[in-house]
Amino acid sequence: MTLPIRIALLSAILTFPVLICQAEIHETISLNDDYVNKWHQTGRFHGILLITEKDKIPFEKGYGLANREWKVPCTPDMKFDIGSISKQFTTMMIFQLTEEGKIKLTDAISEFLPDYRKDT
Repeated sequence: MTLPIRIALLSAILTFPVLICQAEIHETISLNDDYVNKWHQTGRFHGILLITEKDKIPFEKGYGLANREWKVPCTPDMKFDIGSISKQFTTMMIFQLTEEGKIKLTDAISEFLPDYRKDT
């Protein structure tokens, strides 16, 4: 086998996994975009879909309106108030840390936040 053929073959072998990964991310994007579009078309979703892959953002898209009164469209760079939704994530994290034995539910908050009130 000549050197140019070896180089071409090696290049194809090294590129093949990248092509497979690109196909998978495109399929993921397509499936998620279709799913969110269906929710948006029925009026049940107004917001932003962001898909990440490692440290890259291959897809971000706004759907519907951020403000219906002023007809402001959702855009990927828009900021939203999260309200009280972070409480659910904090609770889940606490239970996961408890399962891992890193904390106990009976631990005082002041053990982790020294400046916090000691009676909690």
